[in-house]
Amino acid sequence: MIKNIVLEKHIKDIHFTWIGVEERNEFYQFLKKDLAYFNLEAQVTLLPISDNPFPVYNTFDIFVLPSREDPFPLVCLENAALGKPIICFADAGGMPEFVEQGAGTVVEYLNVEAMAEAILAYKNNPEYCRHTGKQAAELVQQFDINQAGEIILETYSKLGVNLQRTV
Repeated sequence: MIKNIVLEKHIKDIHFTWIGVEERNEFYQFLKKDLAYFNLEAQVTLLPISDNPFPVYNTFDIFVLPSREDPFPLVCLENAALGKPIICFADAGGMPEFVEQGAGTVVEYLNVEAMAEAILAYKNNPEYCRHTGKQAAELVQQFDINQAGEIILETYSKLGVNLQRTV
């Protein structure tokens, strides 16, 4: 649906990649049929789940999270760490709170037109895309386990709980 809106605006050089769709899955067959019906096979790649998706992530300019509800998806943090701006829906889990801090764009819940517009805004302004991606990469560092571990230890210490530090 988002891709259709982008195509309606005559932007044909945007490519969408969907990771996590297994070929033997019935859903995959429906997607392939719909892509063929809408003549979108050249603009959309469906990839299976991968133990190492980072080579694919590195090909992205931005990361779009079209989920309606995902508490705090690691995939967004992984893409942010690679300097990819994130686009997500408001009121759809914990990612909007992260993205609103400068890591990308939050659009109105289920407003696919707004999501398509956000995609085009990044495509039409590469400097904005790079700048926002850099901010995302800086922001995600707050979620590094080493930093978070120190904060947890400090919090417990303030509460009078002595935890052993192991490395």
